[in-house]
Amino acid sequence: MNGRPFWRHAAGAARRARAARAVLCVLDFDGTLAPLVDHSTRAQLPKATRRELRRLRPVASVAVMSGRALADVRRRVGLRGIAYGGNHGVELAENGKLFLHPLAQRLKGHAGELLMKARRLLAGIPGVHVEGKGFGVSVHYRRMPDKARAAFETLLRVLKKETHALSFQWTRGHKVWDLRPPTGWNKGMALTRLWRGFGRPFVVCLGDDVTDEDMFRAVRGKGFGVKVGAGRTQARYRLGSQKEVLLFLRWLSNQLTKEAVQ
Repeated sequence: MNGRPFWRHAAGAARRARAARAVLCVLDFDGTLAPLVDHSTRAQLPKATRRELRRLRPVASVAVMSGRALADVRRRVGLRGIAYGGNHGVELAENGKLFLHPLAQRLKGHAGELLMKARRLLAGIPGVHVEGKGFGVSVHYRRMPDKARAAFETLLRVLKKETHALSFQWTRGHKVWDLRPPTGWNKGMALTRLWRGFGRPFVVCLGDDVTDEDMFRAVRGKGFGVKVGAGRTQARYRLGSQKEVLLFLRWLSNQLTKEAVQ
């Protein structure tokens, strides 16, 4: 499976979604709902995308699953009546309930220590932004000049050695390294938890990054996944770019609205 072009197969996808008694749409934030930007603090949800999410809510359950902290992604999306996942699903908020992975809670103090270490070690590297996310740390290097790469990689190896004793996990995304608590938890497990909580609906999930591949594996037998952009994938379908996500949301709302009025 390596992502068939979605629009060529949209008719079949529509039949499956319309035949379901209920639909859950799970979406990544950065690079999927929101365009990638040169600094994580500048990411914004386009107004047109927010309108389509509002339009989708009456005909489907909606969840935004992000590597960002839960409070951060909720603030950036700014919609009530939908579910949110933060820190790759370690934090979940749905139906008025909050789930926090117990091991991540216990290690929160260590995450703070790691944040200070990362900021201290990488402070002299231009274009690097170290983000604290409560239960984890992200090292963003999208703005880093090429001439700083060797120094960055050397210091990153030092940081990895210093964090090894705490068993925190390093995962790589689009111009970012994520330092995550050793929970064994991922977006796919969080998706499955939401799926059960929402009564096992048909699931449509979209994502653009390596960490979204866990969702694409988890959605098998529950619905279908859509990879946004280039790269190998476990998703059934693919959209060519982030700009097509708005069109996809509009398409999904239209398909489910047709079924609702029949």
